[in-house]
Parts: sequence; structure tokens; C-alpha cells
Amino acid sequence: MEQCISMYHIAVVRKFEAFDQATINEEFLALTRADFRDLTHAMAQYQRGEESGYIVKNYGDGLMMIKGNRQGRCLWFSTDRIEDGIQVLTALLVYKKETMRVPDRILQTARERMGRR
Repeated sequence: MEQCISMYHIAVVRKFEAFDQATINEEFLALTRADFRDLTHAMAQYQRGEESGYIVKNYGDGLMMIKGNRQGRCLWFSTDRIEDGIQVLTALLVYKKETMRVPDRILQTARERMGRR
């Protein structure tokens, strides 16, 4: 008897939530319109588990960054929290790229906000 092994595509579903909605909204609104659209598009693609259109970097201790093709960035973290089958990601800080590497003050603010969760 011949065995058949089938491959299943498992969809990854995620959602971003703000550590503080008013703060994250204010930071998003500080971006240019083009940066806002690009970053929110990248985040939507990542939430749906799509594999292109964004870059994710790991800064250690669960602190991550997502970016699209422009200068908007979002620092976030993920715990093992899953709600109704959806992995919850907490947006900590939204900012516009200033230099080649993330400024220490940006990382420090994100880590402080992560500690408040």
C-alpha cells in the first residue's frame, strides 16, 4: 500500500494592538501620508502572514521592528498570547527613520513601554 503525504499551508494570523491607543495614534499621525500608508500596508501584510512587502528585525528580549519601503517604523513585541486563534502583537512606538540605526532614545522608550505592559 502506497502512502500519500500531503502538505498543508497553515495560515498565520496576527493582529497589532497598541500599548496605548492615543499615543500610537499620535505617533502614526506624525508620519507623512506616504510613510503612514506604507507602514500600515506593511503591518497589514504581516498580520495576514504574507511573506513580502516588509522587513522585520529583532532587537532582543522580544522587541521587534517592522518597516515597509519608506521611512516609517513600528517597534513592537509579541508574547505567547493568542486570542481566538490570533497571535497578539503589541505596538510600542511608531517613528520615522532618522539614521541608519535605531537611535538609543527610541529603543529606550520602546523598552520602557514594553515594561508597562
